[in-house]
Amino acid sequence: MAEYARILVYDDATVDSETTHAIWFRPGRPGLITASTTPLTRPGPSESGVATGALALLRSDAGSDEVLVSQQFTGDGGTAVSYTAQEITDSTQWFCRVFNGTLAPLGFDTEITFESQYPVQTATFDLNLFDELMDELLGVAQFHIHVETSDPPDPASSDSPVAASYVSWSPDLARALNGVDESSFHVDDVVIFTTDLDIPFLEIALPDSLVFRPALDSEPLTSPVFQAGDGAYVIRVDFAPTVIPCLNENRLDITVDSLSMTVSVGLDGEVGVLVNASASARVDGHSLLDVSGRVEAAVTAAVEGHLTRRKLLRLWESLFVRLLRLDDTRPPGVVQHPGPFSADAHTLGYTVDGDVLTALFYSVPRPVVVTS
Repeated sequence: MAEYARILVYDDATVDSETTHAIWFRPGRPGLITASTTPLTRPGPSESGVATGALALLRSDAGSDEVLVSQQFTGDGGTAVSYTAQEITDSTQWFCRVFNGTLAPLGFDTEITFESQYPVQTATFDLNLFDELMDELLGVAQFHIHVETSDPPDPASSDSPVAASYVSWSPDLARALNGVDESSFHVDDVVIFTTDLDIPFLEIALPDSLVFRPALDSEPLTSPVFQAGDGAYVIRVDFAPTVIPCLNENRLDITVDSLSMTVSVGLDGEVGVLVNASASARVDGHSLLDVSGRVEAAVTAAVEGHLTRRKLLRLWESLFVRLLRLDDTRPPGVVQHPGPFSADAHTLGYTVDGDVLTALFYSVPRPVVVTS
């Protein structure tokens, strides 16, 4: 019996105060439907007696909406719901509804899973050859990582924070990416409360909190190493020594003598970060306190905040769909659209057996416009 793919739908949306956001989807077969949602930031207050938010699964038939299951939540933990569909018809529409009960706009991260009519397929690739391709890619791409912090986002503003950090690459790779030559992202300034520091007596009065703004630049990246047992690629990144200024006390800074990190990027999207630093706080250029641990914690948080599981799964999918030409793979038992074959392929996961990597995927046939 054929195994069919369970489809996972992601949705990130900002929902206005005391309004709802709908996410439409279409199951292909009867079975379990799940949905979960989590606020992207700490929620603000709501009217007395009104929950922070709510999540519901609904179906619509002939213009009539039916709530199948719903759940309210309070705080920033979010909630989840599930429903087992006994029948799927062409006339029925399905959607998930997210409600923001707070007094300000709030972002929600929502995931929905359901059964599809698309069979699970497999494609294989030699890991040794893939390692050679990765080495060549790093040589051509000339990746450079710049981590620079900036003011944290203002909860009362809808403006995006300054994205001063970025990953850049070579003009050759940029041409292959339609001219895109970098990917920028935001990292909050590092704030250290003076009461948390064991600082010897100073002749200067320090503010209650110290704000630091590092600007770190990576050395050339080393080739990644695949760890079959973990199903992950491991890469080491070294940063050049630097001095991190304190924004609200110019006599104080942090000197970073060495900084390196080892990043493990799993085929399942999981990320592991190990940072090693040698850093000290200085006053007027004189070493005062070892802050290596605090620098390590700040860099770890920045990397983990940017390399999310969802981003990595999308990157792996984009890579393997192109590398294995999955868009050209005809799904078995699925009626093809008229015209030459093409499909939108999506990966479900990966397995490793010896030197062979296997991608599990499904493909959705689509029509192709033929021009003469």
